[in-house]
Amino acid sequence: MIQILDAARDCQTLKSFVVVSSDMVYGNSAQSENSILLPENFIGAAEMGAEAMAHSYMMSYKLPIGIVRLASGVVHDGDIVDKQRLEGGRGFINLLDMNDAIRGILLVAGHAINAEVWNLGGAKEYPIDHVKNKLFDNSVTLSERQASLNTDKIRSLGWIPNGDIIIESTHKNGNTVDYHLKPKVLVYGARGWVGQQLIEELEKNGEFDIVEAHKKPGSDPDSEILDEIVSHAPSHIVCTVGRTHGPGVNSIAYLEGGPDKLKENMRDNLYAPWLLASLCEKLHIHCTYIGTGCIYKYDYEHEIGGMEYKEDDVSNYSGTSYSVVKGFTDRLLRQFPNTLQCRIRLPINYKSEDRNLVAKIIKFNALVDIPNSVTVLPDILPVIVDLMMKKNSGIWNLVNPNPISFAKIGKIYKDHFNDEKNFEILEATEDLLNSRSNCALSVDKLLGEYPNIPNSEKAIKIAIGSVVKDQEL
Repeated sequence: MIQILDAARDCQTLKSFVVVSSDMVYGNSAQSENSILLPENFIGAAEMGAEAMAHSYMMSYKLPIGIVRLASGVVHDGDIVDKQRLEGGRGFINLLDMNDAIRGILLVAGHAINAEVWNLGGAKEYPIDHVKNKLFDNSVTLSERQASLNTDKIRSLGWIPNGDIIIESTHKNGNTVDYHLKPKVLVYGARGWVGQQLIEELEKNGEFDIVEAHKKPGSDPDSEILDEIVSHAPSHIVCTVGRTHGPGVNSIAYLEGGPDKLKENMRDNLYAPWLLASLCEKLHIHCTYIGTGCIYKYDYEHEIGGMEYKEDDVSNYSGTSYSVVKGFTDRLLRQFPNTLQCRIRLPINYKSEDRNLVAKIIKFNALVDIPNSVTVLPDILPVIVDLMMKKNSGIWNLVNPNPISFAKIGKIYKDHFNDEKNFEILEATEDLLNSRSNCALSVDKLLGEYPNIPNSEKAIKIAIGSVVKDQEL
């Protein structure tokens, strides 16, 4: 504590310093900010000592210090963050949601002066024994009583914990309202083609509070990315940052070239997602990364029509700079246990847009006959949102079942929508096979959880129909 306060004293740009204590400093005393402190265990005693030290530094060095006394029962993901606080002490514990705690601490940071104390707690408190039992058996009903911790002071600044909102909603007009705090999603890459569609799906789902990030990982300083995350205090971060094209080139060929292209490739396709996953790991935030399955190639173990690539397979295609960098990103992000990696390939939607695979294919004159796994976004985006809500992690191959060739897509278009259109069919030569990542991804894991994903041919027929209608408008 002393070392931290000394560092704060030496900081020339210090704006505020918040000491986070807890309600354990009160013991059986009245729990308002001006009450005498009578801690009953070593945690409360240690926190009282830390408060006294902070107060002495404020008096001696005029530091902008504020003190927060948090409820002992801070809850995150339905669990008590520090279970040690369930041992000993008084018979009741005040429960406070982590998001409410963060909001309150940040609010106090803007009012930190004279080592002023602010209580921060929920509207109710519960018997400790009941809370312990609840952790092992969710069917246990918690009895409750009005909180002893007085939070009138922080409320005067407009802070209201989740529990208060429930009380107000329940008693409004005598009607009970079902209220719960929505998870907050901070989206990086929100203005990209996939990012925009994912946000639309999140909005359609209605279970998330959605925030578009303004900072750009890799371009803006890392410290600014961290500050943005802390200021929004999200429960989820989504990374749709990536570089697949650029000015004048609507394909990954844009990334081939000199050092300038390598820097852009590494920045957007490796460093940005790695930085976000790393920060999420440190801050205990769930991270969703929209990656790619374009990191493999057909080989003697994975022949056309044979064995497909599973989630734990390592990338093996090095024919493009894009795939090489993305392959390393795929490996690096496996090290973060709270990161969900969503592998998509050759994305398709229902609009006539330049980035839509089928919208491009129906304009071509020659098509290659190599089967590939594809992602029809209207089928897969709801899966991504559901995986996010469940806080799943690890790698998921998110493609429609049954690989399909560009030639087959062209045939669907000709047979059902434009019989006058003819395509030259190119055979799968060695050069064509190696010019791009061509592969089939296993969907065993996906179908095990989501068995109703339509196969590629059926899904693409629907997509082409929608694209044709879009072009006619």
